Amino acid sequence: MNTNKYCSALATFVLFMCMLVVPTAFSADMKPSSLVFDDATYTAEVEKAHEKLHELYGKVVDKSLSGNVREKARRGFFEVSQDLNKKMHSRVMMLDVKKGAALSHTDILLSTHLLLMTADMLSTIQQDSWESDNRISN
Repeated sequence: MNTNKYCSALATFVLFMCMLVVPTAFSADMKPSSLVFDDATYTAEVEKAHEKLHELYGKVVDKSLSGNVREKARRGFFEVSQDLNKKMHSRVMMLDVKKGAALSHTDILLSTHLLLMTADMLSTIQQDSWESDNRISN
């Protein structure tokens, strides 16, 4: 009976150690792309660029500002977003999909956010164009 308790305790200990040791042994193979949050992706530079995009977008949609200020903000928005898109493109081009590389959740969230803001900006430009087009009758 004593032997069964000893074997059971030993088996539990071995199982527990396997649960701890095996993931740690393979952690060297984990790439940042497998993490939910990736410091390499979400740098202070990227955060600053996203804050700038929000600021510029706010100016673009603010009808109380002059057309020149709004146009300057619109151009600035596209310059910042194009820079972020280029950085994301170079990041994607460095990944080897055949070896299992993938974008992190952070990458996907940031690129989706950027694409949504850009699509909204383009929609706003189109709507402004329709409002100023005298050929369209109501």
